[in-house]
Amino acid sequence: MRIAVVADTHDRLPERVCAAIRGADEIWHLGDVCSPMILVTLERIAPVRIVRGNCDSESDWPLRLD
Repeated sequence: MRIAVVADTHDRLPERVCAAIRGADEIWHLGDVCSPMILVTLERIAPVRIVRGNCDSESDWPLRLD
């Protein structure tokens, strides 16, 4: 299984990052997404697991995953 790990996108997701993680089986975003639209883009590449960072205001996002 190939897992792509990204973090601290802060409303930005450069195309070079998308290109680098293509082919991943799962994406883990480790917080500070800021804009939920980033997750829509990532979901087009692979299923996404996310934890909330200190700059994220989405209270539905977990602080940790087990």
